[in-house]
This record gives sequence, C-alpha cells and structure tokens, in this order.
Amino acid sequence: MIIFLYGADNYRSEQRLKTLIRAFAQKYGELNCLTLAGKELTSADDLTSLAASGSLFGEKRLVVLKNLLSEHKNKELFTAIAAQIKAGLFSAPDGNVLIFYESGDKLGNSALAKLLKQQKAEEFKQLTGSQLNRFIYERTKALGSNIEPAAVNLLAANAADLFALENEIKKLVVYKQADTMDAVAGTITAADVEGICTQAVTGHIFTFTDYLGQRQADKALAELNKLRLSGQDEFFIFAMVTKHVRNLIMLADLGERQLTPAQIAAKTKLHPFVIKKAWAQSKQFSLAELADLYQQLLVIDRQTKKGELVDSTLALDKLVLGLALA
Repeated sequence: MIIFLYGADNYRSEQRLKTLIRAFAQKYGELNCLTLAGKELTSADDLTSLAASGSLFGEKRLVVLKNLLSEHKNKELFTAIAAQIKAGLFSAPDGNVLIFYESGDKLGNSALAKLLKQQKAEEFKQLTGSQLNRFIYERTKALGSNIEPAAVNLLAANAADLFALENEIKKLVVYKQADTMDAVAGTITAADVEGICTQAVTGHIFTFTDYLGQRQADKALAELNKLRLSGQDEFFIFAMVTKHVRNLIMLADLGERQLTPAQIAAKTKLHPFVIKKAWAQSKQFSLAELADLYQQLLVIDRQTKKGELVDSTLALDKLVLGLALA
C-alpha cells in the first residue's frame, strides 16, 4: 500500500504521519518501522528491497520516505520509482506500507509527483478562518483549559504556523494552571494572550496599538496597512483600538487617584505586563483627550451598526490619526 502525505501545513501532516507510524508499531512492532530521508535513497531497487519485501521474520514492514520530491533532484530515480509503482510492486493489499512524506507543497512537475497524488493521498492545507479558530479551541480544551473568543481571535490573527501556535497555547495553559493553583486551568483571556505570548504571535495587532498609545501616527498607519494586507478583519481592528483606548482611560483615571500598580491590577484584572505598557502610554494623553477619542469610537461604532457609515476604512484611518496626533 502507498500513502502520500503532503501540504503546506507541516504541523498537521506531521501529526498524521506520527499517528500512522504509532498505529502500525502497536500492531506489528517498532522494529518493523523504518524512516529514510529521501536524499539518502540511491536507487529504486533499494526502495524495492526495503518496501516490497517482508522483514526477517516474514512480518509486515512500514517504510517512510521523507522529502524525496523536494530534496532529491535525480529525475532518473523518479522515473524508475514511478515505473515500480505502475508495476504494482507496492500495491499488495496485505503487504507492506510505503509512505511518501513531503513537508510542504512544492512537489515539482515530475511524473512521480503526479502519480503519487493518484495513490492514497492526503493534502494538508494551511488552516484559515473558522478552521483555525476551531483548532485553537480544540487544542486548548485538550490541554485542560478553556479560551474566550477574543483570545482565539488574537492568537489566530498573527499565528505564523501551527507549531508556534501550539507552543503558545501550552504556555498559556501552564500560566493559567499556575494562576489558579490547580491542575485544571482557568479560562484564557485576551489579556493573557497579550501579556504572555511572544511578539511572533501577538505581532502586528499589538505593535499597531502600541504605536497608537505612543502617538506615532506614521508607524501606526504603516502597521494598520500590514494588518489589512494580511487579511485582518476591519471590525476586529476597530474592536482592538476601542479596547486599547478603554484601557488607557482606566489607567489614566486610576493614576490620577494615585493608586499603586498592585491596586490597579486588582481593580482592572489586567495582566501586569499590559498594565506596565498601558500605564506608560496613558501619560501621553490627558484624561479629557482620551475621553473625547472614546466618544469618537462610540459614534463610529453606532454609525457602522446602523449602516450610516459609507467608508469604515477611511473612518478608522482618521481615527488613528486623531488618536496619534490629538
């Protein structure tokens, strides 16, 4: 049997490969599982001897050939392997299992690549939209925690890949377990993501809001354009601006009352890292300036919901300039 795993989503293709190997090993033993780098294969006959014949004790064998198409450039080898596949050398239903694994979707145009797609092929495309959100929900739950929708949106907005995303989810779950002093973690919030996750995950959205808080209009607009080019939802960006201004107002107000950082954390429930950043940024504005900007946000929100706003993109641009230059 031939199985072909490939696609841009290396995380899910690798998880699928591990699942197949584990299932085979449990049934036939780990000694009957062999993984070989594609670039190490010197001839089609070597592959035949490994995957088309039984093991020493006549048991089934699983052979994984990794990145043959992407790392090997021998066209004659590809042609020879394709001929073996067409001859049915690896097709016995009760025979060995041969897995061609490619950690990507750059397969080239060889006859072998086209032939492998006609086998038992599984393509793993990058997750986007609701599929990516569902992945975050499911992985968080599997690791023993829950996560609020706003936190899911933040993680999904700037996730470089699922490997990085998995690491950040694990980090958040461990943090919440320590926070609750319990093996069962609490609910992960957007503030947790902002305070705990690396720049690679929280990325542009917080760089954008930080520039706003620092009143750097040109840099804020540049980051806003990056968010739009990456396909980020305009309403989500607007919601994050609103949240940031609201945080600045809270910090400015509590600062005027001369509360300590510990007292502010207790009152606002914000992460200490968020408080530290917002505290410094709030000093760039008077409380009256922030209150006026927040009123502008409320007006835009109301007009958008009523369908009275013709160009929400232009309105957000003007608001960014107003926030940075007020």
